[in-house]
Amino acid sequence: TALPGVNFLGKGPAPRDGDLPVWMASEGLEMLRHGDYPGAAEYYQNEARRDPSRAEGWLGIGAALMGSGDFSSAITYLLKGVEIDERFPVGVLLAETKTGKPQVLLNVSHLLSKGQDRAQFLLAINILDEVMRDPNTPENLYLQANELRGSVRELLRAGPGANLTKLRARRKLNQGRRLLDGPLRLVLKVALLVALLAGGYQAWRWGQGTWLVRQGLSDYKEAAQMASMGTTSLNSSKDAADACELYFRAFTRFKRAQTYRDPSSIATLYLTIRAGESMLERARSVPSEARRLPPGAMADVESTVRQSRVRLARIDANGTQTRQQQAELNAMLDNK
Repeated sequence: TALPGVNFLGKGPAPRDGDLPVWMASEGLEMLRHGDYPGAAEYYQNEARRDPSRAEGWLGIGAALMGSGDFSSAITYLLKGVEIDERFPVGVLLAETKTGKPQVLLNVSHLLSKGQDRAQFLLAINILDEVMRDPNTPENLYLQANELRGSVRELLRAGPGANLTKLRARRKLNQGRRLLDGPLRLVLKVALLVALLAGGYQAWRWGQGTWLVRQGLSDYKEAAQMASMGTTSLNSSKDAADACELYFRAFTRFKRAQTYRDPSSIATLYLTIRAGESMLERARSVPSEARRLPPGAMADVESTVRQSRVRLARIDANGTQTRQQQAELNAMLDNK
C-alpha cells in the first residue's frame, strides 16, 4: 500500500489512505493493536538494533511507550523515527494502534510545539492531522488542534528561535489587519475619488473664471473703441450692442468671474470697478444708450462698484499691490 500523503505545510490535514506502510504490518503492530505494549516495545527494540537506519523500529518503540503512558520517553523515540523519515504518518500509527486518544495526542502536540527542532514541529503537525481527521474528535478539541496546527506551521516556516507566543500575537494582529483591510481600502478609494473630483471641480471653476475674464476684456475693448470713435456700434446691424451695453456685459462677466476664481483677487475686483465706472460714465453721457440697459442695471452697477472698492481697500490697505496691478490692467484694457 502507498504511504499516506500528509501535507506538512498545507492549510489542513491531508486525506489519508487508511493504511500504514506495508513494512510496518508485523508482529509488533499486532501487539500494539491488542494493547500488548511491553511486548511491542521489546519487538521494536530488536528491530532498531537490527537496523537502526530504518524508522519503523524507533517509531514502534515510541508508539508502545505512548500506549504505556510514558509520553516523555515516547516523544524521544518518535522524534528519532521522524528524523530518519519525515514523511512517515506517525499520527496514523498512533490512531491505528489505539495508543493515543484525541486529548492525549493534543497534549503531546502542545509539548512538541514548545521545542525548537524541525522534527518536533513535523511530528506535532503529523499528530494534529490525525486528531483533526478522527471523526470521534469533539468539536472543541478539533478547533484547538486546528489553531495549534497553524501556529506550528508558522514556527516551522520561521525556523530556529521562533517564539509561539509572539507568532500567535502576530497572527491575531494580521487577522485584525485583514478585517480592516477591506474597509480601509474602500475609505481610501472614496477619499481619493473625492479629492480627484474636488480638484477637477476647482480646475473647472478656474477655467470658467478665466474664460469670463477674457470675454469681458474683449467686450470692454470693443466698447472703448466705439466710445473713442464716437459711434454707437461697430456693427451696422439693428440689434447690435452699443458701447454702454458692451461695458455692462464686460462688467457682468468680471463680476461673475469673482465667484469662479478667487473672490479676493485684486485683478478681478479692479476689472469689475473699471468696467462699471466706464458703463456709468457712458450711460450718463449718452442717455439713449442707457435706456437700452436692463431695468435696475444702473443701480446694480453703482452698488457693486462701491462694494468692490471697499473690498479692494480691505485686501490692499496701502494700495501697493493695487497700483502695481492697476498699471498692468490699464495697459491691457487701453491696448497700450
